[in-house]
Amino acid sequence: MKLWTIKHLITIIPSFAVMIIVAAVLRAYLLNASEAVRFIPVKISAIFIIIIEIIKQIVSLCNGYDLYHLPFHFCSMFIFMIPLFAFFRGKRENHIRAFTTVISSALFLFMIIAPYYLYTDERITTAFSDFLSFHTVAFHFVAVLVFVLIIALDLYKPDTKHDLKIMAVYITAYCAVGGTTAQIFKTNYNNFYYCAAEPVDSLRSLIAEKIGTSLGQTIYVIGVTAVTLSFTLISYIVYRLIYKAVNGSKSKKTA
Repeated sequence: MKLWTIKHLITIIPSFAVMIIVAAVLRAYLLNASEAVRFIPVKISAIFIIIIEIIKQIVSLCNGYDLYHLPFHFCSMFIFMIPLFAFFRGKRENHIRAFTTVISSALFLFMIIAPYYLYTDERITTAFSDFLSFHTVAFHFVAVLVFVLIIALDLYKPDTKHDLKIMAVYITAYCAVGGTTAQIFKTNYNNFYYCAAEPVDSLRSLIAEKIGTSLGQTIYVIGVTAVTLSFTLISYIVYRLIYKAVNGSKSKKTA
């Protein structure tokens, strides 16, 4: 299985370094500012995500709409959650902050482990000649930047019991929607229709042959859901460790 390419290496590592430097500078100037001020960089990121997503949908419509561009991918949740995280203030505010932090930690860890499965090296090559490629690369980088900002500017303090409950409920709900729409549209949202990793997809195909496509796909979607929940849990643990390392001396311990 291909996890990284040279093009991923020479773009992701410098980009992550720049994110960390920018976050460190912002932390130095903004950490003791009001929450409203500390949220300004995230609000700018949210507006950028909304703009490029609107452009992407328009470009896709002009090219003859591709069902793959419907917002049923795991990362599609950032289209909604980052703007809500940045701007929404109200009764469910803490739910939104917890869930955005959880899924952004999952993207952060996945970018470190297997960026090729987020976007190929061809997307990197054509990022400045094709808007859809630019969107794919820029969108993921901005979502990771938001994760870095959440920690650097102390925008969400982890609360394990609360966060895990939110994660379990909302990730399961997403998987129900993503898994169902993948079968309806026969489109590979979050690997729910088939697996991009060939050995796993061969097993999926074999199971479908043995017990029937419908039951086989149902079992496969349940499996992908379990993997998604497990990976998100691991990502949350990583987030807690990073948060403690960066903000542990500043913030009170939470459950």
